[in-house]
Amino acid sequence: MLKIRNCKVIHNPPHSYGDCIRACLASLADDDDTPHLFGTHSSNEAWNAVQRYLKSKGKNLILFPIEADKNPFDFMLENNQEVPYMLLARTLTGDHAVLCINDEILRDPSVKGPQKIIGPHSSGFWIIGVVGGRL
Repeated sequence: MLKIRNCKVIHNPPHSYGDCIRACLASLADDDDTPHLFGTHSSNEAWNAVQRYLKSKGKNLILFPIEADKNPFDFMLENNQEVPYMLLARTLTGDHAVLCINDEILRDPSVKGPQKIIGPHSSGFWIIGVVGGRL
């Protein structure tokens, strides 16, 4: 069973950057020690550090884009039923990560409460993240 983790850091740029990605990854990897790496590193450095951390725990993070005009929830329901995943999307306050399963948001980890998803991530895509074991 998936143990849900919530954010510990409020999103208040430039003073602090929320840890919604950390909360989602901690839930998916079942790891309370997952570090908050975004806000202190560039995006590429942070993703590389996430991969190194998960690798040290025997896990992998798989990220894949869904075109902006497609529905990521429909895609996951049709192709990956019952697989919990992180969705990176856009809210009124910027990019955000939520924990999902099938075609629904299972948990929005934000300290401020659920954030309204208004569109794809600022990259121009919906981004899906799945954590799995390493061979």
